[in-house]
Amino acid sequence: MSVPQNIGIKAIQVNIPRSYVTQDDLEETEISILGEESRTKIKGKFTKGLGQTALSFCTDHEDTASIAMSAVQKLMDTYGYKPTDFGRLEIGSETAIDRSKSIKSFVMQLFEENHSIMGVDNTNACYGGTAAFLNSLAWIESSQWDGRLALVVCADIAVYDDRAARPTGGCGAVAMVLGPDAPIVFEKGSLTNYFTHSFDFWKPNPANPHPKVDGPLSLTLYYECLENCYMQFRTRHPGTTLDKFDYVVFHTPFQNHIKKCTGRLNFLDQHQDNNDPEIIKTRSEHQTVSQQSHDAAQIFKDKVQPASLMSAMCGNGYTASLYMALSSLIFNRDLTGKRLMMFSYGSGAASSMYVLNVVGDIKFMKDALNLEERLANRVQRKVSDYDHDIKLADQLYRTAPYEPSCSLDLIESGAWYLEKIDDNWRRIYKRKE
Repeated sequence: MSVPQNIGIKAIQVNIPRSYVTQDDLEETEISILGEESRTKIKGKFTKGLGQTALSFCTDHEDTASIAMSAVQKLMDTYGYKPTDFGRLEIGSETAIDRSKSIKSFVMQLFEENHSIMGVDNTNACYGGTAAFLNSLAWIESSQWDGRLALVVCADIAVYDDRAARPTGGCGAVAMVLGPDAPIVFEKGSLTNYFTHSFDFWKPNPANPHPKVDGPLSLTLYYECLENCYMQFRTRHPGTTLDKFDYVVFHTPFQNHIKKCTGRLNFLDQHQDNNDPEIIKTRSEHQTVSQQSHDAAQIFKDKVQPASLMSAMCGNGYTASLYMALSSLIFNRDLTGKRLMMFSYGSGAASSMYVLNVVGDIKFMKDALNLEERLANRVQRKVSDYDHDIKLADQLYRTAPYEPSCSLDLIESGAWYLEKIDDNWRRIYKRKE
């Protein structure tokens, strides 16, 4: 077998639930709870303060396995791949539905003709999808590669106990095919990493699917990881600045955070000494970081905002977030010949930075994504519906047997959905005709 060349992304597809709420409605609901006197404080907090427009959420017919299966199904249908085309299937997710049985094992229902497809789940907050991505690239480069393609799936549902944190939630799944002779190529020698220990976001209670969160620490730790990955990159590649990249694609908890991240990278471009004490000192100075964001506004508009569509409209997809941003960029721009910086972050903490080069025709990718039409076909629901479905999701996590009660009209035709949980806690899935 010849040595594979130009390894990277050959296909990409996104799955989002049909249900969504607007951030404006979330603000109005918060005002109605706190009283009209809170309007000045609350109005604009989620739309302007976070920079978000809407967020996707699931009914009780949907869980991490169903949205992952639907992403794979949509990719197979639109690109015409066969189950036997794949030798590796890896999942990235932090929204587990079982503490032993992997999400990958559920997705195997789509691969009944192929029992030699290796891989399991990867979990570390929002980083698991990138772990699956890098593992699959390494497999194709290795002596263990059997000539078949790799399939990477990132799927998560972001929901919080704390009502104040719910506007930073969201949902989504992304499926990607990796292989040689790809139109979007992983740049050799571009990978840098930064890992550390921190309690900024964790899920310690098996009886509760929702996280514990130290929000301020998580945002600062994100900067720390981003900056250290970038400083490693420019040590390895002297002369690196943001001008060397056509676009920058971030893991995106919310829009205004990545505006500040853009400001931090621009600040680093002006401080080429990695040991400059100002780098660490200013990281937690909120006014300084905000000013840096303001100074980099044009850079954000040109290089980052084109990748923001799905994040702004669907919210934080956790492991899927970075790759939903990549999908947005593919859909929104002609990327022929472009060089993309990718940054992945997961609390706890894990992070990687790498570069993708678009060397081939990706028009079919753009057309297959069809993001604007799919966003337009969603169903806008009330905040009371969102609250109700969160309660149902909690019951779903804790109850057996369980028969979902939400309408199947909210499930897209051709998608997979949770039909029931039997009295032995086994989840049964079905495809909607």
